[in-house]
Amino acid sequence: MGTLTCQGALADIAHQIVGDLRSGNYSLDGGSGVRFKTVVLVGHDVGGQVAEIEAYPYHDINGLILATWADQGFTQWILQRALVAAADWCTISPLQTPPGSPTSYVHFASANEFRTLLFFNADPAVINAAAAQRNRNPCGIMRSGPLIVQLDPSNDRSVTVPLLDIYGANDTLVWSHDGEAQQQDNFGSTDKTTLFIPDSGHFPMFSRAAPLFDSAISSWLNSRFPEPSGHPSRVTESDT
Repeated sequence: MGTLTCQGALADIAHQIVGDLRSGNYSLDGGSGVRFKTVVLVGHDVGGQVAEIEAYPYHDINGLILATWADQGFTQWILQRALVAAADWCTISPLQTPPGSPTSYVHFASANEFRTLLFFNADPAVINAAAAQRNRNPCGIMRSGPLIVQLDPSNDRSVTVPLLDIYGANDTLVWSHDGEAQQQDNFGSTDKTTLFIPDSGHFPMFSRAAPLFDSAISSWLNSRFPEPSGHPSRVTESDT
């Protein structure tokens, strides 16, 4: 059931994956897994919160990338939506629950809002494809996120690995740019970078500016974690 999970549980799962990547305790094309010395954890939106929750108690990653996630600077739209989703949609509203789904799962934004408010400069075909793969949100996630966000900034001070905060410059629905720009100040790392990708919104990876988004991340990774020839030293584990 969607009420029996939370952001901390997802962070624990991410921690187990990081451990498996380092130990090689997984199968790969029917064979044994590869051991990686360097693991960079990436999270998008609430997956960004999962990534930072994993980072500050376990200290088992070499780098952290937060894509369109910040612990402050929330707009009134997102604050109101978070309150309503947690208090009402997750308990009594059949209008926001997909047909046949238990009321412990909910779509955080309506189908129309998802298509029109969360994308910017995106090909309609890409929006359609993303909408077709859209998952409903567990209510435990919706309820735990706002609580944990109050604790994240102080805990983030213990995170000292290289940090990249990357956002769509036109994502003005969820965060203000001031809040996004402040995110790096929460961390104890001496290597902190904040980038805004032009002409992209909440999903920069699905916008026409996606090549800029990809290039920015690749450049950041390559400048900090150069890959020795013939040796698999780097893995980026996405938790979105």
